[in-house]
Amino acid sequence: MHHFLTGPRGVGKSSIIHKVNELLPSQTVGFQTVPYLDKQGTLQGFVLESLSALAGDTPDQDQQWIARFDDPAWRIFPETFESLGVSILKDIFAIPHTKTLLVMDELGFFENTAFAFQSQVLSCLDQEEIVVFGVLKDVHTPFINRIRNHPLVCLHPINVNNRNDVVEEMVQVLTLLLER
Repeated sequence: MHHFLTGPRGVGKSSIIHKVNELLPSQTVGFQTVPYLDKQGTLQGFVLESLSALAGDTPDQDQQWIARFDDPAWRIFPETFESLGVSILKDIFAIPHTKTLLVMDELGFFENTAFAFQSQVLSCLDQEEIVVFGVLKDVHTPFINRIRNHPLVCLHPINVNNRNDVVEEMVQVLTLLLER
């Protein structure tokens, strides 16, 4: 089974992913979506950042724009998902699956036109021997709905009342999956 956290923005889904990852005795590959702030602390956009050393070790390769605020609207960069994103997800097939966690933090609407990336995500989810732990944005798009309805995906709704209890639960669940 693959496990995805979902819930309102700012409830702590990515923080839970980081805490769980720190407590697991496993190698981690995958990606995280990171806000990019200017020197004044103003949000400029979001970058895709690799969690895997296999994807390269220079900032240009490990961290690329997926969305940037170009006043008055957001500019989306699907090519980042199609290149770096697909490369990161293919890394999981190049290493032994035992004790390796594939993190997808987070999936949402920026990927709407990144069809090769979508296909690679779904390919990973089709593999029972891979353990995926991720965040699904609380949106409804055809891609996100395919993940929600995937037979190997378990959703964990997160809110302010349960977020502190989820870390221990997910560590237990993922540890069992990674040890099989």
